[in-house]
Amino acid sequence: MLRNLVMVTVVLCLAACANAVPPARASLAPGTPFRDCRDCPEMAVIPPGSFMMGSPAGEPARDPDEGPQRRITFVQAFAISRLAVTRGEFAAFARATHRPLRPGCYADFASPGTWSVVPTLTWQDPGYRQTDRDPVVCVNFDDINAYIAWLNAQTHAGYRLISEAEFEYGARAGATTRYPWGDTITHDQANYGDEHCCHGLIAGRDRWERTSPGGAFDANAFGLSDMQGNVWEFVADCYTPSLDAVPADGRPVVTGPCEKRVIRGAGWDDPSNYVRTANRYKQLETLPGSVTGFRLSRPLG
Repeated sequence: MLRNLVMVTVVLCLAACANAVPPARASLAPGTPFRDCRDCPEMAVIPPGSFMMGSPAGEPARDPDEGPQRRITFVQAFAISRLAVTRGEFAAFARATHRPLRPGCYADFASPGTWSVVPTLTWQDPGYRQTDRDPVVCVNFDDINAYIAWLNAQTHAGYRLISEAEFEYGARAGATTRYPWGDTITHDQANYGDEHCCHGLIAGRDRWERTSPGGAFDANAFGLSDMQGNVWEFVADCYTPSLDAVPADGRPVVTGPCEKRVIRGAGWDDPSNYVRTANRYKQLETLPGSVTGFRLSRPLG
C-alpha cells in the first residue's frame, strides 16, 4: 500500500514538474546562463539599458538601411539564447513532435554566389557536415514558430523570436564600434568568409569552412556567442528600408503579414563588412537557407 502511494506521488510530481512555470530569473546577474528544461536552449541574462541602434553616417561600408540611428531603451532585463538554436536542440523538438522533414533549401553549392533552392537539402542534411552543437539551418518561419510553441508548451516561459533591436543590443554588448571588440576583425574572432562573397575561409581560430560549433569563439560582454558570423539569423521584424519604424522600447516591427523578414549577424561565407554589428539584410520568411538560423529571447520575471 505504501509502495503504491509513493509511486502515485512520484508520477503526479513528474507530471506537475513537466508543466511547471519556471522560477523567476530577474534576480540573476547579467550574463548568467540558465536553462528552463533539459532540451531548452541555454539563455543568458541581458541587463536593462539604452543604446544607439544602427550605424553612424561615417561608418565604413555602411548601407543606407542601417539608419537613421535611434535611441532604444530596455527598461527591464530579459534573456537571449547564448547560441543560435542548435541542430541538437531542434532535433529534440522534431523527435518529440514527429515533425515531417520538409525538403528544399536555398544554397549556392553548385556555384558560389549563385543561389537557388536545392530540393534535396533539409535541416538534417544542409549540404555539409554538422555537429549537434552547430546552428540549425534550412529552417523557415513555420519551423521556427512551431519550435517556439513546443518550448512554451513545456515551460510557459514566453519564448519568442528575438527582435531586431534586441539582437543588435545583445550583439553590441555596450560597444559602439563596428564590431563588439573594435573597428577591425580577424578570423580569430568570428567565423566568416573571404573578402569576395561567397566562400567559406579557414584561417586563424576559424577552422571551419562552413558552420562552426556554437561557442567556438569568445563570448561577448553579455555572455553571447556567434552574434557576428557563423550564420545569418532570422529576427521577428518585417524588413523595412530604414530604422524609422523601430519602436523606442525595442519591440519588433511587424506591419501585418510581411513577405520578408530581417536577418542579422552574417554567415560563414560573407566578407568582413557584412559581419559589422549594424549590418542588416532580408530574406523571404518562407525560404529556408543553408546559411540561415535563428535565436530566441524571453522575458524575465
